[in-house]
Amino acid sequence: MSAAVASEDNYLIKLIPRHRPKDVVIVTIKEIFIAYLSSSKLSVHALDVIAILQNDCKVTVVNLIDDIVNLLMDGFFYYCKVWPGWRKKPQYLDGEISFNLWHKQFIEYLSYKCTELLEKTKKYCCGRKSTMITAEAQTEETNTSIDDCPYKLVIGGHPTIINNIAILTRDENIYIKQHPIKSWVPLTVAEFVNWPFVAVELKILDMHFERVNAHNFTRYITIDHSELNITDTNFITHIKKNSILARSYTYVYFKFYIKQLFEVLSKISLIDAEYLAQLKSVCEQFLEDIKEMNINDGSMQSHTTVRFHIGNFKYYRQKQIVTSQKSKPHDNQTVINLVEIIVPEVVCTLHKFNTLQDLTDTSSVTFKSLNILAKQVEDPNDTFVPSLVENILLEGIVYHCTFCNISFVRSTCASQFNDAFRTVAQNRPSPHMSSMRGTI
Repeated sequence: MSAAVASEDNYLIKLIPRHRPKDVVIVTIKEIFIAYLSSSKLSVHALDVIAILQNDCKVTVVNLIDDIVNLLMDGFFYYCKVWPGWRKKPQYLDGEISFNLWHKQFIEYLSYKCTELLEKTKKYCCGRKSTMITAEAQTEETNTSIDDCPYKLVIGGHPTIINNIAILTRDENIYIKQHPIKSWVPLTVAEFVNWPFVAVELKILDMHFERVNAHNFTRYITIDHSELNITDTNFITHIKKNSILARSYTYVYFKFYIKQLFEVLSKISLIDAEYLAQLKSVCEQFLEDIKEMNINDGSMQSHTTVRFHIGNFKYYRQKQIVTSQKSKPHDNQTVINLVEIIVPEVVCTLHKFNTLQDLTDTSSVTFKSLNILAKQVEDPNDTFVPSLVENILLEGIVYHCTFCNISFVRSTCASQFNDAFRTVAQNRPSPHMSSMRGTI
């Protein structure tokens, strides 16, 4: 199997080796898919392929030796070429298959096959001690019989440099390797509202709701290979009515209201389109929460708080440290495990929702307050719309960091949050930010 297979057989994909200079153009998996689909030639740098394996195919390539990474890249292009989905090209050209669905199936296939390839490679190399050495493996075993070094090594510098330094020991030598500093990629609104320790509050007209990521973290240390203490968790863990005025609304009712709400707001030129997209993204996430909670076949009450286990999955990771002495047999090694278990939970509160459907016209689903607003928007002399816009821009959406206890308001709150997040995450080592990054 070779990365050149695709280029030799189809003359489509040309792989540029890692040691060659890379230009600023980034090739994505979507562009590779389109190249195969349209039989177009494409040059892809090896660094772009590694990024695709890591980010799109969810294959961990960090710290693998070059031979294994090269094998994964070879496999990637081979599986691109032999994907069974290409047989459905006539159906796609006839419009029977959507591009997005077909592209998603392509990525899922590559993810599965590349992961399988890596696992098979690990099994094959299991008995070959030097083949699969990684940076982590080199630091996990500590020989306590070695005397302390007579001198100290102090390394100083900016956190962005220190955080990317790995110190390895091999053949009684010390190696200091600095990994490339990853460039900052601004978070999207969808990523914000699902980030650990992030809460978002939205107030528009008849609707006021709040959504808090309140993930349950459990961390402990065990000796030897103890079984993980992962207990069953109820999907709905808490429901509280905050007022006797609570009234239930269905998912469909919310969906039609939000649809008409943004149809009307989009006609107000004073509201920036980017900010309006933020508001809509948060509302869509709220709709997804109602659907996932599935209370009474998908409903939510006003003046009510619900805490639920979003995604219904638990995540865990272990860091294993082995200590041994040359005088002790291998079986007497002490194994210490640092275990972290995360149960993603969201607290969703509908503080207010008091709108009535307009039944004067049954040909479509509309709401009284929004119909009135639509008429006010069309009236150039109306005084209510400017004050409404001012309120929406000032407090329409608020982001909170529940760990730092800080808030970001106004129409620029998303960019403010991004700037603050970047400053803390890159310039100051912080357990808060490593938790917010949520890498499992």
